[in-house]
Amino acid sequence: VTTIIAKAQSCADRGEYEDAIEILAGVPECLEEYPMVAAKMTAIYTQMVDKEAASAIQLANSKIALKDYPAALDALMTIDPTSSRFGEASAMVESIRKSIEARDKAAQQAKEAKEQQELEARLKEMESKRELALKLHDDEVMLQKTQIEASKGRSERVVKSDRSSKRLQKRLSEWLFGNL
Repeated sequence: VTTIIAKAQSCADRGEYEDAIEILAGVPECLEEYPMVAAKMTAIYTQMVDKEAASAIQLANSKIALKDYPAALDALMTIDPTSSRFGEASAMVESIRKSIEARDKAAQQAKEAKEQQELEARLKEMESKRELALKLHDDEVMLQKTQIEASKGRSERVVKSDRSSKRLQKRLSEWLFGNL
């Protein structure tokens, strides 16, 4: 049994974890040394999932650096929960979640700020148009007042001229009839 365990350990040391587990799985459970074989199988399996986890975490870190969060999450999701690095992977997933939430929040705030600026610009434009319309109306009223006053002045002159003309006619008539 010790030879089988040594052979399995040799395979594991070369990174041939599946072969090592297969060698140990061939040991019958009825043997007295089987608990030692089972413990070795568990240890080799843990080495295998830890190595895969390390690769997945390294890939996830490179994806995070590129801000490719979906790919980073995909890499972290491949980590076996029995790996000793599963806690680290879970912390990374939480960190990515917070980064995504922060990015989404910043994007939402930027969108809201842009909408607010657009609204304020529209309000300014409407206010400018309203002020222009009021100024045009005031100018029109002023023009009408001026025209009315000019018309009134002409009317007064015409009336005054008519009165003068009537007095002149009356005098002429009196002179003419007084001299006849």
